[in-house]
Amino acid sequence: AVPAFVRTAKSDYVPGPKALATLKAGNASYASGQAPAATQKSRIQALASDGQLPMAAVLGCADSRCPVELMFNVAPGDISHAALWLE
Repeated sequence: AVPAFVRTAKSDYVPGPKALATLKAGNASYASGQAPAATQKSRIQALASDGQLPMAAVLGCADSRCPVELMFNVAPGDISHAALWLE
């Protein structure tokens, strides 16, 4: 499930192994058909005011049908996503 808090620049650093475990668990949740939790407006506002501290960077497709936050069942700001357009 998506954490009850939002990770901002004021949050603690997430070590690589913990970030990878979080992403794997979130992806398993997504693959099993579990619906992600809605993001509260206050969490988005915290990102805007406190800055971001993503726990992972993901290179992905520019296809907008499935945002990476959904595929890994994480909150906005948890992943820095670079979308690539390939033909």
